Amino acid sequence: MDNLQQRMDVQIAKETVRAEAEETVRKMVDAMMVIELDRLRAIDREPAPRPSKKDKKKKEKKGATKRGKKDPFGGRTVEELYSELVIAGIVSKPLQVTLDDLIGAPNYTDTRRNVYRLATPHDLKMALREMFGIPLCSRLIHSTVEQRKSVLLAGPPGVGKTLMVNGLCKETGANLFDLSPVKMVGLYQGRKQEDYLMNLLFKVAKAMEPTIILVNECHLLFPTKKAKKRSDVDKDKPSRWVRMLSRLMKMIVQGDRILLVGVTNEPFFAKTTAMCKLFENVFLVPFPEYGTRYALWQHHIKNLKLTRPHNMDLSIMAKMSEGYTGHDIEKIIANVCTPARQGLKRRLRNAEMLQGLTDKYPDDEAPSLADWITWYLTTPMMVARKQLIDGILEEEEAAAAAAKPAKRK
Repeated sequence: MDNLQQRMDVQIAKETVRAEAEETVRKMVDAMMVIELDRLRAIDREPAPRPSKKDKKKKEKKGATKRGKKDPFGGRTVEELYSELVIAGIVSKPLQVTLDDLIGAPNYTDTRRNVYRLATPHDLKMALREMFGIPLCSRLIHSTVEQRKSVLLAGPPGVGKTLMVNGLCKETGANLFDLSPVKMVGLYQGRKQEDYLMNLLFKVAKAMEPTIILVNECHLLFPTKKAKKRSDVDKDKPSRWVRMLSRLMKMIVQGDRILLVGVTNEPFFAKTTAMCKLFENVFLVPFPEYGTRYALWQHHIKNLKLTRPHNMDLSIMAKMSEGYTGHDIEKIIANVCTPARQGLKRRLRNAEMLQGLTDKYPDDEAPSLADWITWYLTTPMMVARKQLIDGILEEEEAAAAAAKPAKRK
C-alpha cells in the first residue's frame, strides 16, 4: 500500500547489486596488485649500476658543501621564525578593506596617441588585480605569466595608496610584511644581521605565500642632497636596506608568489633611477579628476543620516574641489555634517560645503598635478613607453606617405 505507483526503491536496488559489484572490484584490484608486485620484485632483482668516478667526485663535493653550510636559524620551524617577525613588528595586520573601496569612475580618454593619460582609481585597481592580484592568488598562473616582482605606488598624500596595498592583501589573502624605514629603526644592525633578515624573510614568505612586502616612504631609501631631513629616521641610515632588498629580489624566481610594494609621496627627493631599479613597475596615483570627485561627493553624502534630502548640486562641488584628494573631501564633509547638523530639518546646501572647502584649501607649496606627471615621465618605464609609441607613429607616418599616389609633373 506504500508504493501504489510501483516506483523503484533505490536503496533496495543498491543492496541487491552491492555484493556482486564488490566481488568484481575486489578481483580487479587483486589482479592489479599482483602485477604491481611482480614489477617491484623484478626491479629488486636488477643489479644496481656501478657509479663512475665522476659521479663519486660529484657526491663528495655535494657532501662537502652540505656539511659546510650551516642553518642560520638553528633548526627552528617556520612558526617560530614567523613569531620572531611578529615580535619585531614586521608582520602587519592588513586593514579590512578591498580594492572595491576605492571610489572612482573610468577614464574614457583615448590612450592610443598619449604617452600618459590621467589614471583613475578604477583604472588602477583593475591594473593591480590583473598584473599582481590574480598571479598572487594562483601558483599556476604565477608560474606561466610574465614575472613581476615589485611595484611602486607614487602620489600625493590622501589619494588611497595605502588602501590599495591593504585591499590587495585582503583580496589575495596575502601576508603583509612591513619594512618601512620608520618601523625598522634600530632593528637588525650590521651586514650579518641584514643578511639574516633577508634569509628569514625569504624563508617565511616562501613558506606562507602569497606574501606582500611593504616599504612605506620608500623615497627615504634613496635620498638626494635636496632630501628633507628626518630626525626619527636619518640616524638609522635607511639606505642600508637597499642592498638587502635588491638581493632578496634576486632570490625570487618564477612561481614564488612574493611581491615587493613601495609607497611614496615625495619621489622628487629620491634618486629616481635607483628607486625604479628596485621597483620595476611604477604606478602614479594622481589627484582625482572630475568624474572621481563627483563619485566621492555622491558616495559620502549618501552615507550621511540626513533628516531631509540634500539640496546640493554635486557637479558644482566636484568642479570646485579640483586639487583636493579623496581624504580631503571626506574630511570636509565630516567637519560640516556633524551629528548635530545632520539632525536639523534644514536641507544641506552647497554654500555650507563651500565654506568647508575654503577652510581646508590645498597647500600652494605642494607639488601640482603637472609636477607629478613631469616626474612620472622621467621614470625608465615611461621613457621606454614613449620610445615605443614614437616608433609606432613613425612607422604609421612612413606607411601613410608610401601609400599616397605620386604627384604628376
